[in-house]
This record gives sequence, C-alpha cells and structure tokens, in this order.
Amino acid sequence: MRHLLIVVLLAAPAFARPLEGLPLPRDRAFMIKAASDGMAEVKLAQLAMDRASKPEVKAFAKKMIDDHTQAGSELQALATREGVALPSEPTTEAMETYGRLERLSGETFDKAYLEAMCRDHDKAVIEFGRESAEGSDPAVKAFANKTLLVIKQHDDLAHADRSQVN
Repeated sequence: MRHLLIVVLLAAPAFARPLEGLPLPRDRAFMIKAASDGMAEVKLAQLAMDRASKPEVKAFAKKMIDDHTQAGSELQALATREGVALPSEPTTEAMETYGRLERLSGETFDKAYLEAMCRDHDKAVIEFGRESAEGSDPAVKAFANKTLLVIKQHDDLAHADRSQVN
C-alpha cells in the first residue's frame, strides 16, 4: 500500500499541469471563440456587401472580409501547430444576428449592421486585450496582440461610420 501511495504522489504533478506543448484551456477557449467570431464577421460582411446602401458601409464590409479572412488563416495555422481544433461555423448567437440583419436592406440595414459591428468589436477589443495581457501560451498571446491592433482599427471605423449613418 505504501508503494502505491508513493507512485500516486509522484505522478500527481504530471496530472496537475497541461500536456507539454498544448495551450492551457484559457488559451484554447480564446482561439476557439476568436475563430468563431472571425467567421461571423466575414459572413456578416458578405451580407453587407449585398445589402448595404452607403458606399462607406460597403467599404467597411470589404475591410472586414479582407482582414478577418487573413486573421482567420493565421489563427488556423496557429491552431494546427498548437493541436487545437477550431469550429467550422459561427456561434448560434452570431447566426441569430445574421438572420435578423438578413431581413433588412438599405439604410435600415446600414444602421443595424454598424451597430452590430460596434458591439462586436467593443467586445473583441476586451477579449483580445485580455488574452494578450493574461494568456499563458506565447504564440497565442502574440497572435492576440498583433490582431488587437487591427481590431482596434475596426472598432474605430465602425464607430465613425455609425455616427455618419445615424
């Protein structure tokens, strides 16, 4: 019995830490959410390219498609290296936003889309800022920090465009 206790005590530290080379659950959760949110931004922007009435809203949507597609590719490469499976679809919440916006067009769409973009990017600034400051995986933190700069630009643009459309 004494030998079993010694084996269990010696093995306990191995079970208490994550597997070598894999990101901690917090970093994994960030990557999964970032991937899902990025896909939602692209999907909503594609809808905006079709439904928006103002050129500045379409230009914003084009930037969302370009930047979020690039960030998504970088995140996918990082996830592959880190052994993290990313989702292939946006969240149910994002799809509800899509469904609501899909029923709109013209100026009504422009206002609702930009409102959603302001809300989404306000949240993303917080989430990416938290990961870049508090994450434990250096590669995930670096991705969050680099992408945070772009998201802040998106947030500023969304707020500026929203004030012009309202």
